[in-house]
Amino acid sequence: MFHNKQILVANLQIACEMLQNRIVNVKMPFCIYGDRVAIKHYKHRDTDVIRLWKTKSLFDMWYDDFISGIFVAGIDYCINTDHVKIEYMNIHDDFCTLKNDKKLNKQESDLVNHSLLEYMKQIAKENNKNKIIVDVHHNLKIFDQYYKNEGFVSTLRKAADNPNWVEAEFNLGSAQSASLLDEK
Repeated sequence: MFHNKQILVANLQIACEMLQNRIVNVKMPFCIYGDRVAIKHYKHRDTDVIRLWKTKSLFDMWYDDFISGIFVAGIDYCINTDHVKIEYMNIHDDFCTLKNDKKLNKQESDLVNHSLLEYMKQIAKENNKNKIIVDVHHNLKIFDQYYKNEGFVSTLRKAADNPNWVEAEFNLGSAQSASLLDEK
């Protein structure tokens, strides 16, 4: 859809719909200056990176990773042999540590979170992976905020690189089974 590309969309709603694969081609009216959301996908070593940020101008496509007030969200992921691993996810909401007042409200944050995780589920399906794994802090605040309501389950497995973090996972096989049962 937008692998290794940078695109502009009219607003956050359309950006989220694109992540959820509901909109494939977006026709934007020609406007040199106006509110936009930019989405950029690129590869950094073995990691796929997606960043979303607000921009006002067609000519203002730069992005200063996480520092500026235009940051909306970011996710980094790797496709491993048997699962997709979310290496990093950050949404510019109340849980974000950036210091400025242009944070997303609860509704926007929930929409962006849902869209990013739906995108991860699509990536897992496209690559025939049964699981999506993410490391969350053992206090589970981040897990409760972003992953629990999206069907992720906390495990007792310690994260490989930090003993204060545990793995949470989403099993696509059980999610597909549950959706089949719901249809019957």
